[in-house]
Amino acid sequence: MIQKQYFDLGCKLIGFYFLAWALISLMYSLTSTILAIGSDSALSGMRGMFYVVTPVGRIFVAIIAACLVKNSSRITRFTLGAEDDAPNTEAADYFTVGVKLYGIILVVGTIPDFIRVASTYLFLAADTPYGTTPTQAEAMGLMSNFFVPMASILFGLLLFFRGDLLSNWAFAERNAVGAKGND
Repeated sequence: MIQKQYFDLGCKLIGFYFLAWALISLMYSLTSTILAIGSDSALSGMRGMFYVVTPVGRIFVAIIAACLVKNSSRITRFTLGAEDDAPNTEAADYFTVGVKLYGIILVVGTIPDFIRVASTYLFLAADTPYGTTPTQAEAMGLMSNFFVPMASILFGLLLFFRGDLLSNWAFAERNAVGAKGND
């Protein structure tokens, strides 16, 4: 198999993993929503936002996962280019494919956490009947909670788009030997 085939297969497997995760998680959140519907006070005001936002993150992950499964060849062409690869690839090429696939896992896996943190902040920062204010939400550290999911998403995008940089760093001695051999 060539590098593009491994990347295409990896995209499909990652998509299937996140699709299964999203559907199972969606069942859990829908169960809690159905139970909350029985209690009218649970869905009143800003509190109802939690029951709306939680499934939205999982639905978003399911859509991305379905796109990974269905359109992996487009993602492969976008990421690795349209030219044909030689049938023999080296370890650094496989490492690059793995790094880019891990970037996809990192981005898609962090989206629900980011949406959860954002909904919690919006709930506490809004003018709610519970008396919270944006200042109190910041004092609780909710603004700093945005850093970890946002940094994870940005790092995942960096790995996806520029995974070859990490591969060049990890296989620096191979690149140095190749450069000396060309002189």
